[in-house]
Amino acid sequence: MGFRGLRGVLASNRDYIEYNKLDDEKIAIQEEVNGNSTKDYDEKQSTNSISSMSDDYELRLDEEKSLIKPATTTFIENDPKNWSDLRKTTILIVVSISGMLSPIANTIFFPAILAVQEELHTTETLINTVVAVFVYIMGIAPLFWASYSDLRGTRRKVYIGASIMFIISAFLCAFASNVWWLMILRAIQAIGSSAVLCIGAGTLSDIYVPTELGTAYGLFYLGFFIGPLIGPLIGGYLTQYIHWRAIFWFLTIYGSVILFIIYLLLPETSRPKQTSNIPLSKIKSEETLLSPSISAKKNYNPLAPISLLRYPNLTLVILYKIWVTSTIYVQNILIPEKFAITYGLSASQTGLVFLAPGIGLMSGSLVGGKLSDYVLRTKMRERGGAYAPELRLHSAWFGSILIPVAYFSFGWLLESEANIVYPLIAMFLGGFGTLMAFNPTSTYLVDSYPTRSASVVALNNFMRALVAGSMSALAAPLNHSIGAGWIFTLMAGVNMFTLFFLILVYYHGKKWRERLQYDKSTLYSCLLVNRFWCSSVVKFLWKQPFQLVKRPNPSLIEIYTSSFSHATKTYLLSEGVYISSINEPKVFDYSSFVRGFRFEDLYESTSLWLQEGYEKGRQIRREPEVIDEKRYDSIVFDDLRIVKLVVHELVKLFFSKIRVLDFLSLNTQRLIGLIDRRFWTHHPGDVQYTPTSFEEFRNSYGFDDLLNIPSYPGANDCLRYLQKFEYGGGSTDGRIMQVLSEISKNLNTLEINFSSWQGKYPDPQMILSLLKAQHLLRRVILRRGTSNCLQALIEGLHSQTSSLNYLEFSGTDFRGHVCLTPVAACVNLQVLVFDRCLGLNNDTVEPLSFATFKKLKKFVFRKSVGFRDLRSNHVIPQSVVHIIGNHNTGNTIRTTLIRNVSMGNHSLGNLSIGNLSMRNSSTGNSSNSSTNNCPSSFNHPLSKMIQNTCGSLKDIRLGRKVWNVRRPPGSIARGSGDFPPSSVLLTISISCPHLNLIETHISRDILPHFLSLLETCQSLQQLHISIGTELMDDEQFWRDLSRKLPQRLKNLMIVIEGTFWLMVVHWLLENCKAPLEILQFPRSGCIDDEYLSLITQYASRLRTLKRLALAKRTKVTNEGLRKALVIFDDISRNGELSIEYEII
Repeated sequence: MGFRGLRGVLASNRDYIEYNKLDDEKIAIQEEVNGNSTKDYDEKQSTNSISSMSDDYELRLDEEKSLIKPATTTFIENDPKNWSDLRKTTILIVVSISGMLSPIANTIFFPAILAVQEELHTTETLINTVVAVFVYIMGIAPLFWASYSDLRGTRRKVYIGASIMFIISAFLCAFASNVWWLMILRAIQAIGSSAVLCIGAGTLSDIYVPTELGTAYGLFYLGFFIGPLIGPLIGGYLTQYIHWRAIFWFLTIYGSVILFIIYLLLPETSRPKQTSNIPLSKIKSEETLLSPSISAKKNYNPLAPISLLRYPNLTLVILYKIWVTSTIYVQNILIPEKFAITYGLSASQTGLVFLAPGIGLMSGSLVGGKLSDYVLRTKMRERGGAYAPELRLHSAWFGSILIPVAYFSFGWLLESEANIVYPLIAMFLGGFGTLMAFNPTSTYLVDSYPTRSASVVALNNFMRALVAGSMSALAAPLNHSIGAGWIFTLMAGVNMFTLFFLILVYYHGKKWRERLQYDKSTLYSCLLVNRFWCSSVVKFLWKQPFQLVKRPNPSLIEIYTSSFSHATKTYLLSEGVYISSINEPKVFDYSSFVRGFRFEDLYESTSLWLQEGYEKGRQIRREPEVIDEKRYDSIVFDDLRIVKLVVHELVKLFFSKIRVLDFLSLNTQRLIGLIDRRFWTHHPGDVQYTPTSFEEFRNSYGFDDLLNIPSYPGANDCLRYLQKFEYGGGSTDGRIMQVLSEISKNLNTLEINFSSWQGKYPDPQMILSLLKAQHLLRRVILRRGTSNCLQALIEGLHSQTSSLNYLEFSGTDFRGHVCLTPVAACVNLQVLVFDRCLGLNNDTVEPLSFATFKKLKKFVFRKSVGFRDLRSNHVIPQSVVHIIGNHNTGNTIRTTLIRNVSMGNHSLGNLSIGNLSMRNSSTGNSSNSSTNNCPSSFNHPLSKMIQNTCGSLKDIRLGRKVWNVRRPPGSIARGSGDFPPSSVLLTISISCPHLNLIETHISRDILPHFLSLLETCQSLQQLHISIGTELMDDEQFWRDLSRKLPQRLKNLMIVIEGTFWLMVVHWLLENCKAPLEILQFPRSGCIDDEYLSLITQYASRLRTLKRLALAKRTKVTNEGLRKALVIFDDISRNGELSIEYEII
């Protein structure tokens, strides 16, 4: 057997040894996971495929080889490192020229931005988005190219394929007819041009040894940064003297030339496996350690480069580099605008400005590369020839300090409009410093992991694009808001901060790489794999996962059950729980991240999860679906028993793993609904069950286990720091509140949702005990509930008057003796809500008239019924005739007042207060005379309360909900039933000058006071109104409303019924002077193309509209939308703001 044959056998044996070593490691990891499933997540080990483990194993080998003095290797004829200097130089030149493709394609577009925006009739925001999309794709696409290149061991094929893609997209860009096509084609251009960014670095790593790599990278990045130098220059001249479309003709020709050169002069450089001159007797013991690769079969994974983030030395260097590059991108975005406006330069002259940073980048690239290799050789001699990648970072300190100094100066020189020479010098120094730091840090990344050099560079480009692309999109808006001086002050400050990342890597990089060689807790399969920041992100997302996913979600239950102990899994299997993947461990112990959960979500998700498992098991066993009447009761009951059993184990798991629980919800009403659905879903259609048997079935199931929560191991410690508790249900399950009152004394929020159908409610003392036990309760929400529970809750507020700032009653029943005196004592309230409450009468609300809510920001009083205006102890004049209804049932009270009755020194003509209508008895018609001078108009309890807020209110919502505009049944016969009363509107207009939002229903009775309110509250920015039927076709009302809209109003919502929309839009918008940005027409189902056309015509007159919201279902056609789009595009092109469509 010759030498080649022996070497082939040894290579095969080496691969086999390595494969079996990794397989043994995988088995050990699996055994460790199965035996320690309850340990903390950072002690666990992933059990990924051999492919992903092989990649990680390669990196550990690379790290070890970079920390020791490498062995002498035998000469291999086909090894690219042994090629002649002439061949290497030729490859370097070709790669450098190809590297110019992406930056030229990016920056050549900058001088043409204004011309493209004008010709394609688009906005500044959209055209800047085209730039940002190019940058984003330029960072994302290399992940795919690099993964394919490293996996298949090819560079040449990637070069050729990417070049062809670039040429085709550049050719089509020249014919783009709108900004959207241009954006798509530019994205494809970015995909094609981005390949060289990562593959070029891999090519240089293939052919140069470490001591030559710095100089080679200096020349490579010289070509890369010549692009920003000549790209804007070429783009400026082509745009000014030919046309902006000529830019893409140039790129098509340039890309074709690059493809031709690559095809002729660039060979395949992907290295073959190297063999070492280690003695054959040591191959078995050492060859597996020094092998650069694993022969196991790998699958293509475009996200594989992201796994490199597990290494902190890589991540910190990349974070530094991406912010330095972001500074360059921000500079390039601002140069066309700032220099054209400040110094009056033309497009071609603006292109010449890019020479300053370009020359700086070129100089820094050349000097930085030579300096990097010189420093490396010097440090290696001092260390006796030992090599470590961190030695390169010595050459980065000068450039890292020069960058923030140069760009801080550039920003303020530009802001102060200094002589143009000084900003140019600052840009030169900034570019020079950037490459002085950029070259050694880039080389460090590749030196650390030479076998995955393309992936490292691709990861760097990807991370850079995330930040640099965002900064490109934000550069222009930030310039308009804070100016160039503060922008570059921010950039310089962050650059100084990230400099400490390099210092950390220099001093700790070697230690990190040594520690991570055999780090058994490194997370192999996670996307964000570094356990420091990965665990932080995962913990945040998994605190309350049911809030982030559609509920119920059986997949979450499957994830949580993977953390069960072996004993628990065995127990569940013995109870008949079919879990196909119960033994599969997860990367994280997700149960340890839980900080809040809902029992109802656990029950519903577990029910679905078990049902899916049952169906899978039944299909595997090929069993028929059970519909036997005799077995039905036991099957359903057994299903619910198993659900209860699994939930019980899950809650025990949570309490055993976590230390603090922030949120807990117990809604037994939803749990009872789950039982109902389970019962009737499995109910055979031919089997009849009586209601009695159904109730017995429901009661036999019960939820007494909820009372045992504190008995779980660790539960008391978790519940002691509970911040938010939600309760829902009724009957005796309210005892849980009494149990919690003994443990949880630090609640921040308490929300109680009583059952809407049960006749029994929890003992009021249970609620009272929980309330009084709290130290600083800030939010209380009560939904539904009878008067006995309501009174107990309100009485308990006595202990929370100083801390409470949010109080909400929603659908609660005040039909009984309920006193709001404790509410009035809560002087620090910021939000007070009465929404759809029953039986709110004057006696109940009276204490609020004595309240002093000086911090109240939001007040909601919707759909109150039976609101009696006259107090029981008020002496009613003889001239008043009562028509009294039952205020407890919502019937209204109508009072007729004789005209010109003397009340002190004032005369009362017409007044509408709440459900009290005061009319002129002599004429029988309503009078519109003003009541501003009538003191009795402020006797309404809510009027007094609003008056006592001392102008703190910003948000008031009164009357019915805006979406409900239909009049209540019998309103004509028994009174209008409209709310708010005019006295309240009158008080708002006087006492709330700083109001930002008002939502109310408008009827003819209160119209004068509503219009007066609009004249007074000039700071109003949002107005949501529903219109009574008597005003819908009143032209004078709409014209008055249009003229009196506040000058700061930006958001207008109008709700009407019927087919009056066409005339309403005309009357409302014809004389509108308010700078409306949002116009909303809910319940506008009858709007068609004609209506939309009229709206767009008035939108062109307003020229401030940003959003038009229509009903979810309208009669507008696609052609109508297209025509409206043309008008809106014209508005947005000539104005600063764009318009968005939203069909809601």
